[in-house]
Amino acid sequence: MPGLDGVSSLPEGNYTIISVDIDTTGRRLIDEIVHLAAYTPDSQFSQYVMPYMNLNPAARQRHQVRVITIGFFRMLKSMQTYKVMKTKPEYAALVDFLGWLEEQKAKQQDSKGLILLYHEQRKFVPYMLLEAFKK
Repeated sequence: MPGLDGVSSLPEGNYTIISVDIDTTGRRLIDEIVHLAAYTPDSQFSQYVMPYMNLNPAARQRHQVRVITIGFFRMLKSMQTYKVMKTKPEYAALVDFLGWLEEQKAKQQDSKGLILLYHEQRKFVPYMLLEAFKK
């Protein structure tokens, strides 16, 4: 069914809407995911990811986390609580996220699919998520 601007829209039906938020090491396409979160009224997903690069100063302030190194080990630390955060590699976090999405789809037997809703103006972040899935 074409929309007002001539672009095809979704077919009518019952869809599950999931709000997604992604924190990154910076604002460039080469930056990495640091936190992946999603929310529905019934469930939520939240996982911190250990990036290969450090967060730039603006990202540290915005997300209130920083990468610290103790000996040979790198960790993500909260700047609010000063506690080390539980992280996973990006691949493991994305596998968990896909599993959570499948659970949400299975909960809604009559749902035609999932719609991921992103709330920020930075349009590259959904592309960043898709690129992470391609890796």
